[in-house]
Parts: sequence; C-alpha cells; structure tokens
Amino acid sequence: MTDHTFDQRAYTLGETIVSIETDRPDLNEATTRLRIIDVLLFDVLGWQREDCVAEEPLDGTYTDYSLGKPRTQLIVEAKKEGVYFNIPAGTGPLVVGLPTLVRGNKALGDAVLQAAGYCEARGVRLAAVTNGHQLVAFLGSRDDGTAPLSGRAVVFRSLRDIEERFLDLWNFLSPDGVAQGNLYELLRAESRPLPPQKLSQRLWAYPGVQGSGKVGSSVFQ
Repeated sequence: MTDHTFDQRAYTLGETIVSIETDRPDLNEATTRLRIIDVLLFDVLGWQREDCVAEEPLDGTYTDYSLGKPRTQLIVEAKKEGVYFNIPAGTGPLVVGLPTLVRGNKALGDAVLQAAGYCEARGVRLAAVTNGHQLVAFLGSRDDGTAPLSGRAVVFRSLRDIEERFLDLWNFLSPDGVAQGNLYELLRAESRPLPPQKLSQRLWAYPGVQGSGKVGSSVFQ
C-alpha cells in the first residue's frame, strides 16, 4: 500500500471520529456496526467487504465478522456503543494481560470469552472485540500451551487512542499486518519461556569447565 493510501485511511478515521463526537445518538448494535465498526474495518483498515462473512453460523453460534478468504484470518465480535468495557481512559500500555483486563469487567470478559470460543471452534488464531470506541485484540486460539484468556492483548482505549496509535492498529489488524503475523508474533512471544540454561551454566563444577568457586554464580548473570 502506498503512503498516500495509508494517509487517506488515517484521514478517514479522523473524519469518523469527528462525526461521532459531534453527533452521538444512542446507537444500537446494528447502528454501531454501520457507523463505526464497518468504517473501521473496511474503510480504515482496508478489509474487503467481499472477503467478510457477517453472522457466520456454526453449531448454533454466529460470528459478527469473519474476515479473510478463502480462510478466515480474524474474527471480530461487535458490541453496541452503550456496552462499555471498563478500561481506564487516557494513555496506557499497548499490551496488557487479559486476566488484568477482564477482572471485575463483565462486559469485556463475556465478549472475550465469546470471541475466543468462536476462534477455537473455527480454528482461527486472531480475535478482536470492540464497541466501536474501544478495541481489544488477542489470540483467540493458541497452540503454545497457553490458554487464550491467560495471554495478553493489544488494547486501544478510545477512538482517539486508535487515531494516535494508528500505525500500531494498521500493523496488527490490517490485512497486510495479519498476513505478516505481526500481532500473532507479538502476543505469542509474551508467553514463550526463556531457553533453558546450559548444564555448564547451572553447575559450577561442570566437568571440563573451570569452576568459579561460587555455587550458582552464572545463574544470575
């Protein structure tokens, strides 16, 4: 994508924010999706509408947005504007532990569980939940021994936060960013254990190695 197109998408985001802040009716879920989330996914991030399946059914459940063809790459669970996630406003770290986010935060916890369930059932790695103003993206399905809800998430606390961190949003959730695996690698890396120390590092008198005379001295280097 050219820099010009990137700038245009950033401009579209800014215009949408101004429109929402100027005229904020009580939006139901369908209107929230039409006015905010559809714009964010298709006009700002650049997902193709023809590559999206809305309300995709499976075993009695329905995903709001299944993005990517021929294989779904991202599942987005949309909530109406009035369903606010209890995320502190203002600035804060981009990556936050999911257990911290959902603790005492029923609306967000329910949405995360729902999206993770969709991902597990459909074999999709990436999930996001949003009410149009806040967005939380995480690994909904994992193969690294970490439960999805025990991992971490990328958090955008408001539309203004999305605007200010638009490059991060693009790198993690645009079709190009998803194809490059940026979000997957970031969040999966958080759970990777450090490689085990060599036996020679853990045993001060390891055969063939000159001991330091201090037990465990190399463990804390």
